[in-house]
Amino acid sequence: MAGRLKSYDLIRAVSALCIVFFHFSYALISNGLSEGVPVFFQYANGDFGAVFVAVFFMLSGAVLHLGWKDKLKGFNGEGGIISFYKKRALSIFPAFYTAWAAMYALKVLMTKKPFWGGHPLKILLSIVGMDGYISFFGEDYYSVGEWFLGALILLYLLFPFMEILLRKSVFALMLPSAVLFLASVRFIASEASFLLCVFYFSCGMVFEKYKKIFTGKICMALSFALLPSVMFMYLPIGARMASTLLAFSLFVCLYGTGEIFCGNSHIRDFLSRYSYEIFLVHHVTVDLVCAKAAGKGSGSLFAFILLCVSAAFTAMSAVVLNKLSKGLVYCIRRYILISL
Repeated sequence: MAGRLKSYDLIRAVSALCIVFFHFSYALISNGLSEGVPVFFQYANGDFGAVFVAVFFMLSGAVLHLGWKDKLKGFNGEGGIISFYKKRALSIFPAFYTAWAAMYALKVLMTKKPFWGGHPLKILLSIVGMDGYISFFGEDYYSVGEWFLGALILLYLLFPFMEILLRKSVFALMLPSAVLFLASVRFIASEASFLLCVFYFSCGMVFEKYKKIFTGKICMALSFALLPSVMFMYLPIGARMASTLLAFSLFVCLYGTGEIFCGNSHIRDFLSRYSYEIFLVHHVTVDLVCAKAAGKGSGSLFAFILLCVSAAFTAMSAVVLNKLSKGLVYCIRRYILISL
């Protein structure tokens, strides 16, 4: 069990780090601080953002299946669907609400408007965690986090039913998921397509169920061979298919690496422990640092200094958010859930 958890910790840590690097690269470009395309922004067949979004959803599916495959039984009770939803809500919303409330208050002070995001009813999108996902369709009160938080919440709602399908057979889950994936690749250009998210999430569940096969010598060798090929060689298969292929091979390689090097690592453990809070705050911290630095320097050394400052600012913000949200969770459990 320890090796498996350390493997997922490694994937979670690398995902958190690389998504921060990707958005830092984007912030350099948008603030005119990059003289070319930053190294963490693109690979030969697309951008790294799409790759690590796929890895993130695969990890979410794998970890949920690992934790609930023997627990999810019935509707009520300790292992029931309602219990699952309560635990997922407590893992997501307290930190999100804490970060969102702080940013909302800050924007009120900056704009002098309590409803700076449009119609007051749009705040409901933030309450249910959908503001980032729905922001593609117009302005709302989206302040923190990533768009894929909304997609993840929808997947949490679907997970018990996806778990039932997987218990029947792998084909019961993967055939409809594969059809959704192909339909999204063919007809939907955005990486935010929920159809893509369902497919990646399903793949993570299947990986955990059959990880002995996926981490066997043949699959591991194939994955390590694919990594440099997809990353450095242009493939005429389209950016979405290339990103998916790279994400799958990277996921397998990181898991296998984590099983081999499963000893103590303070950096891995820190990034894994605070990964959710990092996802919530890093866009704000990175954008703030880069915006303040706009027009004040350039070059690789200047970018590296900004990266270090952004990373430190993000890490401190994530730790503070974690402590505050834990206090909120305690209050919810002590004064609200105990009465339900």
